[in-house]
Amino acid sequence: MALQGTLAARGGLPETFGAGAGNMSRVTSSRGIISGQGQQQQRNSLDGQRRRSIGGRYGPHALVTSAVLTEPVVVTSKTPAVTSSQSTPVVARRLPREFYQLCDPDLSITLPPHQRVDLRLLDNRELDKLVSQLGRNKNTWRRALLLHEWLVEAGHVPDDRLCTTLIRVCGQHGQTFSALGVYEWMKAAPESGGAGLCPSVYTYTAAMRAALAGNVLEKALQIWTDVEASNCMPDSRLCTAYIEVCTRLGQTEKALQMYQRMRSSSSSSKMAPTVHAYTAAMRAATEGGKWQKALDIWQDMRDAGVDPSGHAFAAAISACAAGGDWQRACNLFEQMLQHNIQPDVVSCTALISALATGGQWQQSEQVVSWMLWSGVRPNVRTYTALLNSLGQAQQWNRAVVLLKRMCESEFGGVEPNAYCFSALLKSLGEHGQWELAEQVFSELEGEALGARGLMPCPELNSQVATATALAQQLGYSDSQPTPTADNSIWANVVDIIGLSSQQITQALQGQVDQSVNGTGTMWNNASELHGINVSNPQNGAPAAGGDDFSLFSMPNGGQANGEGQNGNRRAGNTRTRHGKVNEVVCGALIMAYSKAGKWNEAVSVLARARRLGIKPNTVMYNSAISAAGKSSQLQVVEALFNEVHEPDAVTFETVIAAYGMAGDVEKAERVFQQMVDANMQPRDYAYCGLIAAYSMAGDWQSALYVRNRMQRAGITLTVHVYNALIAACERCGRSDHALQLHRYMEAEGVEANNVTISLLSSVGKQGVRAVEHQQIGASALSAAVAAAGALMIQTGAF
Repeated sequence: MALQGTLAARGGLPETFGAGAGNMSRVTSSRGIISGQGQQQQRNSLDGQRRRSIGGRYGPHALVTSAVLTEPVVVTSKTPAVTSSQSTPVVARRLPREFYQLCDPDLSITLPPHQRVDLRLLDNRELDKLVSQLGRNKNTWRRALLLHEWLVEAGHVPDDRLCTTLIRVCGQHGQTFSALGVYEWMKAAPESGGAGLCPSVYTYTAAMRAALAGNVLEKALQIWTDVEASNCMPDSRLCTAYIEVCTRLGQTEKALQMYQRMRSSSSSSKMAPTVHAYTAAMRAATEGGKWQKALDIWQDMRDAGVDPSGHAFAAAISACAAGGDWQRACNLFEQMLQHNIQPDVVSCTALISALATGGQWQQSEQVVSWMLWSGVRPNVRTYTALLNSLGQAQQWNRAVVLLKRMCESEFGGVEPNAYCFSALLKSLGEHGQWELAEQVFSELEGEALGARGLMPCPELNSQVATATALAQQLGYSDSQPTPTADNSIWANVVDIIGLSSQQITQALQGQVDQSVNGTGTMWNNASELHGINVSNPQNGAPAAGGDDFSLFSMPNGGQANGEGQNGNRRAGNTRTRHGKVNEVVCGALIMAYSKAGKWNEAVSVLARARRLGIKPNTVMYNSAISAAGKSSQLQVVEALFNEVHEPDAVTFETVIAAYGMAGDVEKAERVFQQMVDANMQPRDYAYCGLIAAYSMAGDWQSALYVRNRMQRAGITLTVHVYNALIAACERCGRSDHALQLHRYMEAEGVEANNVTISLLSSVGKQGVRAVEHQQIGASALSAAVAAAGALMIQTGAF
């Protein structure tokens, strides 16, 4: 059955995207990975009811709970009567009456004095039930920590089950460090102020889950080390938690090794994988770039007779999306419906992502329509996936309308954020639509600047100082006349810094008036700030680059849903629409300009970001450096490189590639050494830059010697390196060496790609030039383009 037919039969497609009407009842499906309820926990054998004097509350493993307790504590000399009219839990009263009153959030906390309670009558099983009940209510769960403190101070020794429940309660309510504090205290030796308890498998699971929820991943791995050091046999839940920790850390191989260990256990073993384990393993494989392995795990689950859950289907569909197999993704979605599993937002979003890889934008829209009709509310990720689908199909107008309308109730009331806009800008850049990308960004920029108000002049002075310094590096000296917009060198600086020529000239000539209090003059609209015609949306003027285009109005200039000419304000919606521009959005625009070969505009985005209050990050600098390097603007490359506060490996590799493309061996080797001195391991892209430098300088022998340097350094020779080496040989007419390099590739198991095949099919320099002409700026054909092209892929992964 086709996807459209299936969705229509299951509930119809609303007219939101031009589909028919229908009806469907929604079946809620919510399954967690670990329920934490109803499990029979192991108990520690305690040698009597031990009592000890605790120095401080928990000795060296003190747990600071007072910071999270906001309710007053009253310890009375007499046991108060129960005055609340609300019913207390129906349990056998083996605990003081005041303990049960903790479950009533309307009652103040009143605990008896320690000396009035016979600790021998306190039952850990009953305390465990009480702590669990306190944890079910967001208004009472903190009282579980208070009760635990009272018990420890009184000298009562909890068992591992009670501690495990408290760890789970803290973790579920976001108190990661409180949970881990209890974990450390319970297993610490009595002489150091701990409980001296042996954690059970459930304790380890609860602690690892708490660490995972709080993103304390190294601590989660330490907990697994504790498991291996103990005699505790892990079960499926604990192993699943470990797989998720490894996935979060990017340790795909360790995650898959744990999956294989679980799968090799007998079906009767507690380690045998459950549907949750299969789901976690599929996610680990997909996020690690092994989508085919993820689908193999899906088949393992079906062969084992394990019924799939909605999350399992979503993980398999995500694997199809990563592999571009949208047909299989549709089949899996249909199977989910046939199993009477209500798709959730995760599975629907995964399906849209898969459809995007096949250019199936119509079906992507139909999925969102079905979600809205079926009561599955789309989220930002859903609409970002749909924007990607529309962008890949070059449906720009529909994408702009979607951005405008997704916050309306008919579309689920989802406010677009920076990642929605960056997704559209990235698609526009990949398809060479830099003009439209500029229009989208300018609309956001004008809106953000209008929301911020006016800008003081000291910021302009800072930009002028930067412009002056950069102008000197580009060849401007004090002996030259005062720069104006007519100076070619100065014009480049103006483009880089992002200020208008008139502003720069006026500032240098002292024509910018300062106010009496020294705060400076103010700019009145966005167009004065970066030299591009960006209108202030509050004035209703058109944005730059098109008379009719407005991100928040219909593309045809008409009105919709009662909107006026001011597209920033819709009827019935008074929310302020700003704050959608961040480093990701700015980086996407830089990439759009870079791919179009417009290095001036790409570099100028850095200054535009600063005026929006955004400090350019390393990724933005890397993209700007790459844009300048591809256009052989080495002085700009060097100036930008010196501005990067925290250069990473990609920064050094990009600069090396820029010098490599220009054949500047000395500077390429110098930056390579700087990378080594910064304790960064050069990767294959850095070596590609060196190969490019020697090759472009005509020294093919030194270019080939880079291969020996990599082998001595223990760096794996990749297809990019071999492509660079082969291109160096071709460029210098050494076809015999090029063929020998190909034989090395085959012997080392390095798989050739399309660039390799194109190179080997070329004969002499003329063939290389023909191939380079076809693929320049798109692939790693020559040694120089090999480095730059690969780096552009890296820096473009926002």
